[in-house]
Amino acid sequence: MGRKNRKVSNETKIEYARRCCENRISQSEAARQLGVNESVVREWVHRYREHGELAFLDTGRNHVYSNELRLEAVCSYLNGEGSLSTVSAKYGLRSTRQLRAWIKMYNNGEDFSHNMSGGSRMTTSRKTTKEERIKIVRECLENGSKYGESAIKHNVSYQQVYG
Repeated sequence: MGRKNRKVSNETKIEYARRCCENRISQSEAARQLGVNESVVREWVHRYREHGELAFLDTGRNHVYSNELRLEAVCSYLNGEGSLSTVSAKYGLRSTRQLRAWIKMYNNGEDFSHNMSGGSRMTTSRKTTKEERIKIVRECLENGSKYGESAIKHNVSYQQVYG
């Protein structure tokens, strides 16, 4: 049980978050029993209070957040409307890590418009000709190396464009 960062099933997260919300167990006791950090249990409780069991659904894919939601979440935190955990739960984020990254971007004057960090996902790769590869490379150079957008446009994988 002394092992931290143990993988916990969503059903167990829901059960312990519910028990903590009902004051049947403390968050520190839940963390001790599950062998995870107390801050992890605290995030589960925040998410459970805000969204119930739906907060723990595993969609099997990465979440994509709109620029408006990102800015709203950052402003909510910077305006003192709650802690990182509270604001993250309010906006449906799985952890505070994402909100912290957005705050850092906001404070550095970066915009949130860079949605595609990589990863047009293809089930099979597509063969390309030398001329087509040259065309894609030129387009990337002209557009500021947006590999993901080029991959989608030309129906090739992100890795092919990057390579």
